[in-house]
Amino acid sequence: MIEFHFVQSLCLKDKFITVDTSSSKLAPPTNLEPYTMAVIAEHGKSSRQNVTSESNGKIGVTKSDSESAPHPIQRQLSNALTIPEFFAHKNIFVTGGTGFLGTVLIEALLDTHPDIGTIYVLVRGKRNQDPNERIIRLLQKPIFQKYNEKTLAKVVPVVGELTEPNFGFPSELLQELIERVNVIYHSAATIRFNSPLRTAIFTNLTGTMRTIELAKQLKQLSAYIYCSTAFCNSNNRGLITEDVYKSQFDPYEMMKMAENDEAWVDFTQQKCKSYLKDHPNTYTFTKNLSENLLMAEMAGLPAAIVRPSIVYGTLEHPMKGWVGNANSGHLGFLAGFVKGIFRTMSGSASAIIDIIPCDYVINSSLVMGWYVGTRNIKEPEIIHCTSGEVNPLNLSQFCDIINDSVERHPPNSFVWKPSTKLRNGWRYNLFFYLFHLLPAMIFYIPEKLFGIGMPQHTAYEYMRVFQNGAKAFDYFLDKDFRYSMKNALRISALIHESDRKRYNFDASHCDWSEFIDRCLIGIRRFYFKESAVTTQWHRNYWKVFNILYYAGFVAIFAILYFVLTPFLGFSVGFTVALFVWAFLVWFSPITDFYAGRNVFITGATGFVGVTIVEKLLRDVPNVGTLYLLMRAKKGKSVEQRLEELKKNSVFDRFKELQLESRLSKIVPIEGDVGLEHLGISAKDRETLIDNVNVVFHSAATLDFFQSLKETTNINLRGTRRVVELCKQLRHLDALVHVSSAYVNAYITDVEEKLYPSPDDPEKIIQLAETLNDEALKQLEPKLLKDHPNTYTFTKHLAEHEVANAASQFPCGIVRPSMITAAWKEPIPGWTISKNGPQGFFMGASKGILRRLPLDPTIIMDYIPIDVVVNGIITTGYYVNSLQAKNGGRPAELQIFHLTSSTYKPFRFEFLKDKINSYLHDYPLNSAVWYPNLRLVKSLMLFRLGAILFHFIPGFFLDLVTKIGGGRPILMRLHKNVWNSLNTLERFIFTEWHFDSKRLLALSKTMDIVDKKKFGIDIGELTWDEYFANTIQGVRQYLSKESPKNLEKARRKDKILLGLHVVLQLAFYYGIFKLIVGVTGVSSAKGALILPLFYYLFGLI
Repeated sequence: MIEFHFVQSLCLKDKFITVDTSSSKLAPPTNLEPYTMAVIAEHGKSSRQNVTSESNGKIGVTKSDSESAPHPIQRQLSNALTIPEFFAHKNIFVTGGTGFLGTVLIEALLDTHPDIGTIYVLVRGKRNQDPNERIIRLLQKPIFQKYNEKTLAKVVPVVGELTEPNFGFPSELLQELIERVNVIYHSAATIRFNSPLRTAIFTNLTGTMRTIELAKQLKQLSAYIYCSTAFCNSNNRGLITEDVYKSQFDPYEMMKMAENDEAWVDFTQQKCKSYLKDHPNTYTFTKNLSENLLMAEMAGLPAAIVRPSIVYGTLEHPMKGWVGNANSGHLGFLAGFVKGIFRTMSGSASAIIDIIPCDYVINSSLVMGWYVGTRNIKEPEIIHCTSGEVNPLNLSQFCDIINDSVERHPPNSFVWKPSTKLRNGWRYNLFFYLFHLLPAMIFYIPEKLFGIGMPQHTAYEYMRVFQNGAKAFDYFLDKDFRYSMKNALRISALIHESDRKRYNFDASHCDWSEFIDRCLIGIRRFYFKESAVTTQWHRNYWKVFNILYYAGFVAIFAILYFVLTPFLGFSVGFTVALFVWAFLVWFSPITDFYAGRNVFITGATGFVGVTIVEKLLRDVPNVGTLYLLMRAKKGKSVEQRLEELKKNSVFDRFKELQLESRLSKIVPIEGDVGLEHLGISAKDRETLIDNVNVVFHSAATLDFFQSLKETTNINLRGTRRVVELCKQLRHLDALVHVSSAYVNAYITDVEEKLYPSPDDPEKIIQLAETLNDEALKQLEPKLLKDHPNTYTFTKHLAEHEVANAASQFPCGIVRPSMITAAWKEPIPGWTISKNGPQGFFMGASKGILRRLPLDPTIIMDYIPIDVVVNGIITTGYYVNSLQAKNGGRPAELQIFHLTSSTYKPFRFEFLKDKINSYLHDYPLNSAVWYPNLRLVKSLMLFRLGAILFHFIPGFFLDLVTKIGGGRPILMRLHKNVWNSLNTLERFIFTEWHFDSKRLLALSKTMDIVDKKKFGIDIGELTWDEYFANTIQGVRQYLSKESPKNLEKARRKDKILLGLHVVLQLAFYYGIFKLIVGVTGVSSAKGALILPLFYYLFGLI
């Protein structure tokens, strides 16, 4: 660490005070050996008076401190509580004001307070360009349209050169700035990664020195804000903190070197690299030097450094989606993606692309101006304005968001259907030359003839720019850069309540899909000069290119065929062409993984298990044998049960699709997870050991009221038995354990990670084996602790059994929430489960369930069965692929939430009255009364309603059933619900948030075919349509009513409605007569009281 012994005079409330800044320090590089750096402290005497600029523009040393002492800085600490108050009457000096960030900064400054002072904008004097005209053109941009001439007149251009002493200002102008300016915003820089080192030093380092020199001459400096970059420390690894990292070179010596012409004679690229060392380019190198310089020069002064990451368009202010000219950096790439010119990106799918909205950067800069201007700080404050730590977006997600956004908002014209995809290594190079460079060369002629494509340059020229830019960005997309935001979030929390929304720069709640949407619309509007409105014409244009897009696939195959068959003959040429075409265009890694692999499935006769079987047989035609663990039950052998399983409605489409022969791949294995060694015979066990490649463990007892002894045996020990079998399998490629999102039900915000074990599994197993049920029941509250029941407790313990094996073979855990009917496959609405909404829809459609204890405003986490199964299958493939990437060694345990609460949250208020509407659109012919389901927020009110609407009607219906010789069940059913309410209350009225970022990141890595076949992203799910299908599925598959009798059922529903209305009228007439009879009031007064009873009954 290097200390700066530097004393600076400050004027506070007209009194000079002395501030000792000897505590100012630099953080060392995190990945470098100690390096002998020129001691900056040697330059740090007397207010940096020995480092100044001579008349010839060279950086030199003055003869005497006293002769060159700058004007004492008079600083008035502001007591402004709000940011607008702080900027009132302040005069601002801005560098880089004509750039993208600078333009938005100027607008934001004008927006802070009507009484803001003059904004002096440093403008370079360019040939044939009047500075005033440049500012006029700047202020004609759409973001300034809301301001009148008087306000815009506050923006004043000052002509100067950033690297010249005092910017080359005339003495009168310099004196005006010294007298008037209060705040300096320095954002001017060369951001080109390939800038010559000398140019980068002049602009980024010397330019910063010039602004510092001006700051020290100001009579009343309130704030100095330097816009750096988060990547200035990209030569470091791990978590980058909000400190200035020590440069390996003295910034003063580097400035002197830039002035020395002789130093640059024969300055080779190799010599440049010797200076950059671990820095990827001259931009990050000189930005780091500038920060070191600022720390040395500005200690004790009101200065701050803001480090943005990759700056995109605006999210909110000054308007949604402002992108400037969008002709450089990542915005330029985005413009290319919109036009379909750029179609592939290089980088790891899981790499975090740290983007930040432009207005967040500006907001952070304004906040820091207020912060340092209202506090007496000892050294410059540093904050990161980044998103990677608080709201990470990986490259795969980024590409998919772009693709989805362009499809929603297609431009007026594009070169080819926009479709961005991640590729790496030779695949990236192959695709770049085949689908970027070659088409760009072919497109050159129509581009010139018809004027389509990108403005200013041809597609071919953009391809070359893209290629060079992609190489430059590869460094940043291939490294694990993480940026701490501890200081930024601390300062953000200090913002006045009235400013928090307007000056927010915390990206933790930024919706990236919405943000990219706005950026793409902004590119259409401000760069391509198109309308921001997406019309039907746009959509038709998109459909045409969709056809051409797929026709292009056919053309690729045709070209391959006609090129290869003359040399290889028809059969070989056709086969090779098909193989190459499939590899390039239509390849499914997941299907390929399961082809030929044998799978062992526990819980195969359950809802999840049977759907896994159906999915594998239908969509993986070459899957190997499916070994299903089954037990003989109710006098039926496993062979008989298998035949029954094959008749399950889930396989109904197999006959239609002519897939019945695939059912022969199912082999039953007699056993039980509740028995030692899974109850598998020695012969069957040997078969599994020799043949099984993938294990899906979904067997469990789901009964919340089951004893701890039973749940321990099945959920905990059953999992241990499966793991022990896996250890013996000779060719195991993956184990996927189906857990539950509610295993961590004692917390409401759950991440995709393994939480500490609630107890010692060995201890629980021993207690379950040695104690009887009664003794164990007494111990349960102490053992379960915060777990609501034995199910979540033992499932949590079971996860640790899997975790313990993760170092031996590839393991994954999936945690579904409440599993509901199918979204898309095998048939929308298909279900065989009566748990969750399917069960109460079934009761409601019968007319026997009329009240449901449920708060419609809380999130209910439902997940369709087909998404769960796709997640299980994908996880098996993924954990195996990680092992391959890890050199054949198992990677760490992978945990994924198959949930909806944080990504596609559902509340019953979304459906409002649609549920009853659906019940009457698809009524049951077997309904006993008119369906009318009402949600009740309170258990107490539900119990009252249950007495009136469940028990009383149930009693009479059971009586009628018994008289008719049937089996009465309604009273027993309602009693069971009543008795379970206390136990279920926590699940009914608690809102959980299950983070699913890792699952969504996994989805983004999937190939296009796999996304369609094994989709785990529910982003396109529409809840009202989904539940309409669910109610139809409940009708057909649970209530066993054919769609053919739907019209008959609808006629009966109308009859029941009439009876329902008559009964209601009779009921309220009885109430009316009772009121009149008991109270003795007149009929008129009794009628007035009747609405009160109607209201009270409505509550329950």
